[in-house]
Amino acid sequence: MDRYTVGEKIGEGSFGQVYFAVKHSTNEKRAIKRLKGAFAWEKVVPMRELQSLMQLTHHANIVQLHEVHLVRGVVHFVFEYVPNGSLHDLMMLRAKAEQGPLEEIDVRAIVQQVLQGLEHLHRHGLMHRDIKPENLLLAGTVVKVADFSMARGVENMSPLTSYVSTRWYRAPEVLLASPDYDQAVDIFATGCILAELLSLEPLFPGRSEIDQLQLIFALMGQPTSRTWKEGFRLLQRLGVIVDGASTAKASISPRQGLVQHLPSVSAAAVDFTFAVITLNPRDRLTASEALRHPFLKPLLRQPILVNTTTSTPARSKASSGPTAVTITPFQRPSMTDVDTPERLTHTALPVGSAKRRKPTDASEMYISSAFEVQWRKSTHTIARLPET
Repeated sequence: MDRYTVGEKIGEGSFGQVYFAVKHSTNEKRAIKRLKGAFAWEKVVPMRELQSLMQLTHHANIVQLHEVHLVRGVVHFVFEYVPNGSLHDLMMLRAKAEQGPLEEIDVRAIVQQVLQGLEHLHRHGLMHRDIKPENLLLAGTVVKVADFSMARGVENMSPLTSYVSTRWYRAPEVLLASPDYDQAVDIFATGCILAELLSLEPLFPGRSEIDQLQLIFALMGQPTSRTWKEGFRLLQRLGVIVDGASTAKASISPRQGLVQHLPSVSAAAVDFTFAVITLNPRDRLTASEALRHPFLKPLLRQPILVNTTTSTPARSKASSGPTAVTITPFQRPSMTDVDTPERLTHTALPVGSAKRRKPTDASEMYISSAFEVQWRKSTHTIARLPET
């Protein structure tokens, strides 16, 4: 590979795989997301993830896209490398080690940064639609929102699908097939993650969409024509039958139910959780409002989320691969030449860079800082991406 040494796979999903890589010219670590399937360049440009990330200015709490490559029909997104895994990794690590939940101040720091990233996203007219612990990455004490494959603009007039987000973090309006949900779905998911961080147990671990609704209603109560008129109408239209489990806690309020679920947290934490997972999306706090809630301010100290110590062991003489990199406590695979994916063999212009390079391949394709897509053939074809 001309510009990158690509290591082993560090992540996988329905979209494809993510590989660890090092850029030769700067020795910077990168994460290369390689999508499944073959694409023509005209299909790459409208991708939601690309459109969303290119609308955003750089933000500390959003994973940064550096380059986009199309190599023989395979799309590669080159992101900053976030070394310490995800919130899901962190919770699994603590559960396995029987360390118990994080301290409340550390949870506050995590949620504050997630909301800072979401506020930036929402201010640009976008919603993420798949906020979950696996998509919140850790770089020391910094939390970064990642994976924008489900993101879209709130002004998009095409129908909204209900098949978004992981079920446990799916907002009730999505479960009820509302045709016009908005950024409040991201806030609900954040509230579910907050409760999970405080207890190391998912708040609503539904086994199906109906079961998910049952669990939400059991804690938060059923929508009525007074509390959430639209939700009440959708519930009646779908004909969802709520069994006795949903009314088991009818004698206590949702706030009291949260206190029982989170018995060791502060009153401010319970109040904040209730404010971001309330059934009616119109009554939920926005990201900006949530950041002003007393639960999130002031932070008295920097959180201690992970041990970010790195070590570089001696390079084996028998190996021709690059030097291994060890991250603790989240172990990343060492880079070797074994099982290395197809190498990227052309030059791409980084997003945010004004410098243009001469093509090294007749079909080289890249994204420029001016949000232009240039397809280099015998004659140049340029198409400008939408700015909104």
